[in-house]
Amino acid sequence: KICPGFSPMSADGIGPGVGPRALTRSLTYEEDRFLRGHTSVWGSWYNIDTREWGYRCCKSSVRNQACVHAVDVPLEGVDDAPASEDDSLEAEGSDDVMDVHLNAEGRIRRWCKICIREWHQSHENKRPEVCSDQTFGNRQRLSEAESHLQPLYRVLNKGELPEEHLQMVAKFVDLCCDREYQQANQVYVTLTIGNTKWHHSMNVNFTACNKAPRGGMHITKTKDSAMETEEAKNWIISLRRLLCFSQLVWPNDDRSKHLAL
Repeated sequence: KICPGFSPMSADGIGPGVGPRALTRSLTYEEDRFLRGHTSVWGSWYNIDTREWGYRCCKSSVRNQACVHAVDVPLEGVDDAPASEDDSLEAEGSDDVMDVHLNAEGRIRRWCKICIREWHQSHENKRPEVCSDQTFGNRQRLSEAESHLQPLYRVLNKGELPEEHLQMVAKFVDLCCDREYQQANQVYVTLTIGNTKWHHSMNVNFTACNKAPRGGMHITKTKDSAMETEEAKNWIISLRRLLCFSQLVWPNDDRSKHLAL
């Protein structure tokens, strides 16, 4: 990517000829990935009438549809094809970068698998900062995280994660990708504590109201949500563990954005 560099002008209006400045290549997202014969990315065009995003090259708002201007449409490379039941590391492909054009489910799934793959490779390559860590140097912790994430992959594949929670987890993942680890942790706290109405049923025996029923009141916890099952609690904890792992292997240059572990 090239952006114009700043060229200070002299008094006669002739600058010193400073050339364009090259932007640093993103390590988080794969940019300008053209699929299905398109020459532009999804989201490069917006249909004002239907309020839908699409491709600038063919003005189509149907995602993953082949470009009408393409001569030879590749059969592979759909940017967000429906996930299969096989959620192994191999099923995710060999890419180790995030695709900004994936939907929320795809970004969450891809990030988790990139982290798990990196954790595996760190053990294989005996990466010192990982192998010497009390948590991440333990292969049992890796197996636990990998196992606990399987229910998350299933609910993402089936579309069973409530939209509010889906967007919150996606925001958590996006912040981790941007190495904004403190902000990601705040989203994690909101996800685990901030949205919980009642953690337990409870009895209130003393109130400030003289019309309270004799013997106090019994407050019953609302029905468990999809995020309050035992499986969900396990994969949420695993997400937090992957956040800490990301901070270890992909630190932010600004250490003030790190968690104090």
